[in-house]
Amino acid sequence: MDESKLEGITRINDMEFEYHNSHGFKIAIPEKMGSEQAVYYDVESLKKSCEIIRNENIKNAIVYIMACRIGVVIKKYA
Repeated sequence: MDESKLEGITRINDMEFEYHNSHGFKIAIPEKMGSEQAVYYDVESLKKSCEIIRNENIKNAIVYIMACRIGVVIKKYA
């Protein structure tokens, strides 16, 4: 994603930004994974979200997962 093309973006660093009052972050994904790439992205995104929630001591956090492909590992993060 090239977030620099969005209006109203505030870059935090090379991997994080704020957009419309939401915290966005990029996930580095190995390019030659094939169809597993989508699952890898979902798991890594959820791990990063949990890390931010924990580090910033966010209470009652809500994480939306759309088109969930990680049902077999979701219990670990619930």
